[in-house]
Amino acid sequence: MAGSDMLMRIDDAGRVIECSPLACELFGWDAADVAGRSVGALLDGAVVEGERHRPGCGGADSMLVRSVPAGSSMVWEVRAAAGAVSKQDLAILRAMFTQSPVGLHVLDDRLRIVRVNTATRGLRDVPAESLVGRVFGEAFRLMAPEKEEETAREVLASGRPALDRLVRSLMGAVGRRPRVYSVSYARLESECGEVLGLIVSTVDVTERERALQRLETLEHVRGCVGERLEVVAVCEELADAVVPAFSGIVVVEVIEDVVRGEEPPLAPVDRDIPLRRAAFRGLRSAYPVGEVRKLPYGTPFSRVLTDLRPRLVPVEPDSIWLEADPARAESIQRSCAHSLIVAPLSVRGEALGAVSFYRYRDEDPFDEADVALASDICAHAALCIENARRYTRERTIAATVKRRLLPQQPATPSTVAISHLHIPGPGGGGAWFDVIELAGARTALILGDVSGRGMDTATTMGQLKTALHSLAALDLEPDELMARLSDTAARLAEEREALPSGDPLHRVPLAAGCLIVVYDSVEQKCAIVRAGTRSPSRCFRTAARPRCAYRQALCSPARAAPRSRPPRSPSPRAAPSR
Repeated sequence: MAGSDMLMRIDDAGRVIECSPLACELFGWDAADVAGRSVGALLDGAVVEGERHRPGCGGADSMLVRSVPAGSSMVWEVRAAAGAVSKQDLAILRAMFTQSPVGLHVLDDRLRIVRVNTATRGLRDVPAESLVGRVFGEAFRLMAPEKEEETAREVLASGRPALDRLVRSLMGAVGRRPRVYSVSYARLESECGEVLGLIVSTVDVTERERALQRLETLEHVRGCVGERLEVVAVCEELADAVVPAFSGIVVVEVIEDVVRGEEPPLAPVDRDIPLRRAAFRGLRSAYPVGEVRKLPYGTPFSRVLTDLRPRLVPVEPDSIWLEADPARAESIQRSCAHSLIVAPLSVRGEALGAVSFYRYRDEDPFDEADVALASDICAHAALCIENARRYTRERTIAATVKRRLLPQQPATPSTVAISHLHIPGPGGGGAWFDVIELAGARTALILGDVSGRGMDTATTMGQLKTALHSLAALDLEPDELMARLSDTAARLAEEREALPSGDPLHRVPLAAGCLIVVYDSVEQKCAIVRAGTRSPSRCFRTAARPRCAYRQALCSPARAAPRSRPPRSPSPRAAPSR
């Protein structure tokens, strides 16, 4: 067709002889259906020679129509006038409706879809004919169509656009998961301000939102898991953190030796090693929490402890691995679980246990991105479990050493009745008590404490306790006894300072305290000497010699005290150490 502004040619009967692609794009026609049709059926209004103005907008030229002889007859040429849409405008419109990745919907004033672009057809995976004429909210099966209709009508009335609204759709066709869209509304107006409808853009942001949700879940796990230094408590924190944010059901199983603080085995794990069900969150557990059992061989749970690799397992009624564990198979069937991820709890190639994540009923099935997230979650949880295991082991050793150092059968002197009670602290600290029978019908009641917790504190307590027993055998006065014990503590502190810089006890101050009560059953008096502040667990003070305080005895004699003091065993009195 000659002329870049030529739109169409019309014969004297009003039928379209020729139509340019520009006219088809401008009027939204199909080029195959235009030729031979009456222009009256294609155009709204009569076409007269001269200028044709758009109704309701009195000034803007749009098209020019003129008669042109064609042999023995006349034809009418329709050309774009000066104020008509330019080629650039049409090119932009063409690109937006044929190449743009953003879904575009043109709505009329009743919010019905008038036109959509190719991206919209890709988003919905349906032909355009099924969308045109439908209300926008119904066409996309939005979860809250009433709310979106309210927003659209507000934009239509006020003209203020609504941008980047996150809208979720319902479950789509079979095999299609619910989607999340970013929807923006803007009002369409003519040149004279007439409201024509809305332009709605939609972008599928499902994967972006899922990725953000995975990051939020991982950050939540890192912030919540590991607050307590107990293996079972860490497993419970893990279960609480991932349900329901990541999965609807979770099972945490830990090797029994790890729960007790023992060293974890290297992978592959022997099939006879028992695991404890440490935590469970969900509908129905196949086994009670706390039960210790071996994992059935040939299941995904036993395989994950062999190669320490997470795996995505489809849950189907005819899965062979379900036959190896009937109780678990029944629980899975009753909970309607359809997707499973099994991930190992491992550190440095050592297996700590396994975590099973289930999704059931209407929850989305797991995908490979979820497997990567499950692996990251379990890696963090494994580090926390390993820290708790080490703490449990050290605490157990310290408590065991402390119990062995405390008197298992305290001495029962003949001059006093002793009633003792010792409650160990949770960390295996350095508090101790003792009863030593002295010469001359005297009894020493001792209460000591080394500040801190752990194995080092317990061993230091043992050193001071042993030194005190040796000094008591020298039959020293209470103040001299405390002075010698203070010198012993000072030497232990110097030894700590002399340790290599890489030693954990290097330059760690030795803080301890002791209270010694010597009861004289003949005079029925107590000699009390204390080193440290009001709390005997502070420190020994070696700068000043502690003084003795004599008070009336607060403990009752077991029987009448003898009238005369038994002779004290001769022993040299050592000179006080400064």
